[in-house]
Amino acid sequence: MVNRSQAPITPPFPPLRLPAVEHSFIQPGLPLTIVRDESQPIIILSINYRAGNLYASRAGMAGLMAKMLPKGTTEQSAEYIADQIEYYGGRLESVADQDLLKINLEVPSRHFHQLLPILQQVVATPAFPLPPFEKLKKITAQKIQQNLLDPQKHGYQRLRQAIFGPDHPYGRILQAESLEVLTIEEIKKHHATYHWNQPEIFLYGDVTQEVAEATLKAFERIKIKSLAPPQSPASVFQGENLAIKMENSPQTTINLGHPTIKLTDPDYIPLYITTKLLGGYFGSRLMANIREKNGFTYGIHSYINPFWQQSYWRTTTVVNKKHTEATCREILHEIKRLQETPIGKEPLQHFKNYLLGELLGSFEGPLEIEEQLEAVALHKLGLTYYQQLYQGIKEITPVTIQQTAQRYLGLPTLKWVRVG
Repeated sequence: MVNRSQAPITPPFPPLRLPAVEHSFIQPGLPLTIVRDESQPIIILSINYRAGNLYASRAGMAGLMAKMLPKGTTEQSAEYIADQIEYYGGRLESVADQDLLKINLEVPSRHFHQLLPILQQVVATPAFPLPPFEKLKKITAQKIQQNLLDPQKHGYQRLRQAIFGPDHPYGRILQAESLEVLTIEEIKKHHATYHWNQPEIFLYGDVTQEVAEATLKAFERIKIKSLAPPQSPASVFQGENLAIKMENSPQTTINLGHPTIKLTDPDYIPLYITTKLLGGYFGSRLMANIREKNGFTYGIHSYINPFWQQSYWRTTTVVNKKHTEATCREILHEIKRLQETPIGKEPLQHFKNYLLGELLGSFEGPLEIEEQLEAVALHKLGLTYYQQLYQGIKEITPVTIQQTAQRYLGLPTLKWVRVG
């Protein structure tokens, strides 16, 4: 008979099997990375280059430029582009984050050759027509107003501002008055300056030799740039703690954090594991305390945003207003507990089992592989980073976690933003 009072024995985890990665160059300065997976009839072509917020002279410029790329080219209208993408069952997305501009084409493999010319035009000859730009500005203005009324989005923006400062690209917030005076000429100038700046192209999925050769031919004459971002102001604890009142909100959104080490730092993997233990999964310390024990929240999360120039650590949750102060105290309590008391061997092993299982499951398909590979490509790392992470999880000790929490989860340098 099965003894249900004891947990089943967990078998040893198999070694991490990374997908085969092919590296080459379309031309000098334009690397091509291919990950082949014939299990699904889909191809993902991803183009990343450094033209995100870090490189923009004003808030919102990079994001608007990214959204304008599919809004018409010198050869085709936005309507034609959208119709072709839909007709062939594809999806085209162009977005900018803090560091990169990313253009992704997902398409059934049998229709790749029909949509590759469309993508080529979008990235090579965007027209930046004025009417779609004015419409986009109106939509963006509405989102700005919505964010001001959304405690979670507003709190996230204000935390970044408090950490990096309002003039740093990572801390800037797009305001309605700044958007109003932003011109299409400024968007074109940003595009002309940073388009194809330190680019990388990735191909995932059912990639045949014909697909690879077509990609090489499509981008072999692109003019590559290699530009550093404009000089940014200092980004060390610029702001003050904030308590932003929203009288009609029954809840408070709590955000706290501070700058931390980059993904390339030797201590990053221990810090990643430590923040996971604190609030990075359902069984974390913060979830056990704030949700399970006290019932203050549905969820609380702690993680690192690994930007190119500087990372930052953030913890966030939403609670009833009457539980705000108690929640803040318990968050500090759990951070101090990590710093003062080593985790027990058995809880640590359960935690390791979770992390190893999560990592093993993160390479199951083209979309998952794309996410993992591009997460480290920004930092000039490859998939071998995940072998280091796998080994780091297996080898980490209670003392290492305690020392990492003491060194990098700095309570005196925390910035708090409470909205509600």
